[in-house]
Amino acid sequence: KRFPEREALIGGDQRLSYAQLATAVDAMAASLLRHGIGKGDKVAILMGNRIEWIVADFAICSIGAIMVGVNTWVTARELAYVLSHSEACLLITTGTYLKQDYRQMLVHIRSAGEPLPALKGLLLVDQTAGPQEWAWSDWVQAPDSSEIVALAQAKRHVAPSDDAYILYTSGSTANPKGVVLQHYALIENMWQIGQRQHVTEQDRLWLAVSL
Repeated sequence: KRFPEREALIGGDQRLSYAQLATAVDAMAASLLRHGIGKGDKVAILMGNRIEWIVADFAICSIGAIMVGVNTWVTARELAYVLSHSEACLLITTGTYLKQDYRQMLVHIRSAGEPLPALKGLLLVDQTAGPQEWAWSDWVQAPDSSEIVALAQAKRHVAPSDDAYILYTSGSTANPKGVVLQHYALIENMWQIGQRQHVTEQDRLWLAVSL
């Protein structure tokens, strides 16, 4: 609100101001609601560092749904476990990343008899959607007036103590374990880090680690 025209995100050839980021987040959040995803539902994100990762994350949390972060190095066995254990109803993904092919992993998972009953489908970034899949570009269209009202109502029902994230451990020696984080804790943690580093609105952060 203080700096709507200031750059918020730079990723590849994409640049979003804070106002543009807010618009994209609201459009994605409205689409989540339109597809029956709301407070308490789990939505998984599986892709490399991209602007869409941030937009999806903020959209999921803004309506009280829970973001499930999935490691880009995930194996088919780990992906099956995380999606099943978290009861994720949607997977937002680029489909592939480096040498990983997540769509093929899901084919293998289902052919091995893992039904993933909670998973409604995939939301694909930069790929053509097939059966039980949707295209990211279709979900970031401007919401209509009724969707704006529904979005505002959903936002009002999000409380600081509500769960916001489930982040899974690497699972190198056992099944991955889901660590649950709340809205207030995430905000306090990030705020304190910024305070200790004396970050101001004049600074830029290069995010070199995996989201």
